[in-house]
Amino acid sequence: MTTTRDDSVAVIGEDGTLRPNILIVDDRSENLLTMETALRFVDADIVKALSGQEALSLMMRHDFAVVLLDVQMPEMDGFETATLIRDSKNTCHTPIIFVTAINEDEGNLFKGYEAGAVDVLFKPVNPMILQSKVNVFLQIYRQQAELQVARHVQPTSPKVNFWPT
Repeated sequence: MTTTRDDSVAVIGEDGTLRPNILIVDDRSENLLTMETALRFVDADIVKALSGQEALSLMMRHDFAVVLLDVQMPEMDGFETATLIRDSKNTCHTPIIFVTAINEDEGNLFKGYEAGAVDVLFKPVNPMILQSKVNVFLQIYRQQAELQVARHVQPTSPKVNFWPT
């Protein structure tokens, strides 16, 4: 099941604050539900994808403050998905947190960071740690949007540059 929205940008909530989107990508619906439940108190809209291909499609139509991306998926794994996200000028600045059950050896960590991750979480994910990490990226996203508004720029897609250009 994928939750989507009709508009392509984060919206201003009833309280006047920016309500960004979070993309969760996992081929197992029970993992999507677990992550969504862990993030139920986070002030953002949750969008879910069951594959790397679906995630890429969603990212072309919607703006995301952060992507939580499973590494082990059929057809297109998280490493390939992240590389394609990084290769697109429209999505290259979106932070990616890999969520994986793969062991914590340095080779896998390096491969994740090389593919574009800004962080890695290991399953089973501690909900408090997940919330804390996601909240940091939501705060950065909101600050970027506020800067754009202050500069009289349309706040359609605040891009946080985590990568040198």
